[in-house]
Amino acid sequence: MSSNLSLYLLPILLLLMPLTTRASSLPLTSFQCNGTTLPPPLQKTLNKTLDCLESSTNSSSRGFCIKGKNSKIYGFAQCRGDQNPRNCSLCISEAKTKALSDCNGVSEARVYTENCVLFYQDRKFSGTGNPFPVNGPECGEIQEVPVNFTAKVSSLVAELVAEVDGKKGFGVRGDAVAGVYGLAQCWSVAVDGCRLCMQRAADALLGICLPKVEGKVVYDGCFLKYQNYPLVREALIEQGGAPAGEPGPSSITSKDRDHQKTSAIVLFVGGLILLVLSVTSILCFLKSTKFQDFVKKLRSEKQATAAAAYCFSGNLRMVSYFSYATLKKATDNFKQENMLGCGGFGPVFEGVLDDGQKVAIKKLSLNKSQQGESEFLTEVRLITSIQHKNLVRLLGCCSDGPERLLVYEYMSNGSLDRILYGKSDKFLNWQIRYQIILGIARGLQYLHEDSHFRIVHRDIKASNILLDAKFQPRIGDFGVARFFPEDLSYLSTKFAGTLGYTAPEYAIRGELSEKADIYSFGVLVLEIVSSRKNTDLTLSPDKQYLPEYVWKLHERLRILDLIDPKLKADGFEEKDFMQIIHVALLCLQPDSSLRPPMSEIVAMFTCKSDMLVTPVKPAFMVKRHRQNQTHSWETLSDGFPSIRSESPSFPRHISWGAPRTLEIP
Repeated sequence: MSSNLSLYLLPILLLLMPLTTRASSLPLTSFQCNGTTLPPPLQKTLNKTLDCLESSTNSSSRGFCIKGKNSKIYGFAQCRGDQNPRNCSLCISEAKTKALSDCNGVSEARVYTENCVLFYQDRKFSGTGNPFPVNGPECGEIQEVPVNFTAKVSSLVAELVAEVDGKKGFGVRGDAVAGVYGLAQCWSVAVDGCRLCMQRAADALLGICLPKVEGKVVYDGCFLKYQNYPLVREALIEQGGAPAGEPGPSSITSKDRDHQKTSAIVLFVGGLILLVLSVTSILCFLKSTKFQDFVKKLRSEKQATAAAAYCFSGNLRMVSYFSYATLKKATDNFKQENMLGCGGFGPVFEGVLDDGQKVAIKKLSLNKSQQGESEFLTEVRLITSIQHKNLVRLLGCCSDGPERLLVYEYMSNGSLDRILYGKSDKFLNWQIRYQIILGIARGLQYLHEDSHFRIVHRDIKASNILLDAKFQPRIGDFGVARFFPEDLSYLSTKFAGTLGYTAPEYAIRGELSEKADIYSFGVLVLEIVSSRKNTDLTLSPDKQYLPEYVWKLHERLRILDLIDPKLKADGFEEKDFMQIIHVALLCLQPDSSLRPPMSEIVAMFTCKSDMLVTPVKPAFMVKRHRQNQTHSWETLSDGFPSIRSESPSFPRHISWGAPRTLEIP
C-alpha cells in the first residue's frame, strides 16, 4: 500500500517541495499576563521601560531596563542569537505592542515569539527560569525520511543542549549529509536554570515530535527546534559573513537574475502541469479501496498527538513531561518486582527518578482499538484541574508512540485493600480506620461539591484508596471519572465501575449521579470496619455478600458481630462504630435521593450528632447460580422491583471472580 500511496502523492510532494524548504510552517507565539492593574503613575513608568527595551536591544546583546523611583518596573528583552539587527528590532517592537495591547497594563507580562522574548514585572528578576512549557511541542508533518533520521535528530539535540549549556546560551548545528538542522537558545534572564530547562525541552520535543520532520518548543526559560532543511542564516549573510558555499548579496550578477527569472517561469509552468496531475491522482486515490486504511492511519496519529497535547493543556505548571526512556530507567525496565498493583487499565510500578525521588508510574494498556486512550486523557485533564489533600497528586505524564504513562507521588503504605484483605502484615487500629473513612469522605465532598467542577469518580473501592506514610488516605485512579453538569440530577450513560460497589440504579438503568459514589462509599466503609471483601464466596451463603449480611445483623441487633476480630481485641469506640454503620446503611438506601450528600456525611462524622434518620432495607446486587454454573445478578430491595441482568445497561452473564473494573457498552 505504501508504494501505491507514494505514487498517488508524488506530484503533490514535488509541487510543494520548493515551498517546504523555504520557511517553517510552525509559528510559535504566546503571552502571559499576571498581577493587578498598575496605577496611572506606574503606567507611565511601564511605557518608559518598554521604550528603553525597544531602543537598547539588538541581535548581539540583550536589554535590561529599570525605570521609576520609589516603585520600579523591571524589563528584559532578548532576540534569538541568529537574528540580524533589523529583524531583532522589528520583533521587539511587535512584542512591546502585544504586551501593551493584550495585557492592559497589569503588573507582570511575558511575551514569547520564535525570534525574541520580552518580560516586564514590578520586582527584580530572580535570574532563574522555570523549566515549564509555554507552548507544548509543535510538530510538523510525517514525511519519508532516512532510516537513521530519528537517531540523527536525537544526537543533534543532545549536542545542542551541551553547546547551549557551555556557550552563553545559544547554539546552532546542522548535518547536511543526514539532513538534520537545529537551534537552541536560553534566555539570559534564566541562565541559572538553562541546563534543566533545555533537558526538559529536549525530552518533550523528542518524545512527542519524532519521527516528524520538524518540531519546536518554547519553555519559560529556553527555546529548542529541529528540522530537515537548512536554517536561514540572515544575521551572517547581512553582515557579510555568509558560510562557505553560500553566495553573499554582492556576488549576485544581472546574469544570475535573468537565470532566476527563467527558472521562475519554468517552475510556474511545471507547477501548473503538476497541479493538474496531482488533482487527477487525488481523485483516483479517493476512489481506491486503500483510502480508508490511509484515513485510519492518520486518525491513529492524531489520537497520539492529542494525548501528548493533554500533558501540556490546562495549568501547564502543575505537571511535567517525562520521556519514556526516563521512566523505563526509573522502573528498571518495568521489572515485575517493582509492580505495586494492577488497575483496570494497566499495571502500576514503583520507580526512582534520577534525583532520587520515589514515584508511582501507571502504565496504561492500549490495544489495537485504542482502548484506554480516553482514560489517559480523562485522568490527566481531571487531576490537573483539581487539588485536595485527600486526592492523589499527579507529577507528570508521558506520551511516546503507543506508550501512555502517568507519574504519581509515591504512597509508602500502598493501597488500602492490601492491608484490609490480609496481603500485608500491617494493622490498622480504630483511630487510623476512622481517619481513613473521614479522609475519603472529605475527598468525595471536594469532588462532588467544592471543586470547580462537579465530578463523579465512578470507581470508589479499597484498591483505589492509597495511604501515605501517616496513613492519610488519597483517592486515586480517575480513569473512568466523569465531569457532571450542574443543571442535571443524573446522566444516562454506559456502565463503568467495579461490580459489587455499584449502585443498582446506575448498574441496571445507567442513571449516573454523585449518589453512585455515595453508594460505593457505603460499601467501602463496611469493608474497612470488618476487614473483608464485599463479596466472599468462601463464607456461608448468608454472609457472602456484605451489605446483605450487615442488614441481617442490623435487624437482629447483632451489628457488633461485624467488627474485625483483631480490631475488637485491640479496642474500639463502640459509639463511633455504631454511628459509622448507621451512616453506611444510609449510603446504601434503595432510593438514591435518600442517600445523604457527602457534606452531610462529613458533618455526621465530625459533629457526632445523634442520628435522626432511620435507614430502610438497602439496595444491593447479589449473584444467583444458573444451571450452567455461570452467574447472573439480581437487585434485592424493597425499593426496587426484581430486575434481572438482561437489562441493556448491565451484562447478561458474568462469570464470578474477584471484583473487576469494567466498562460495558
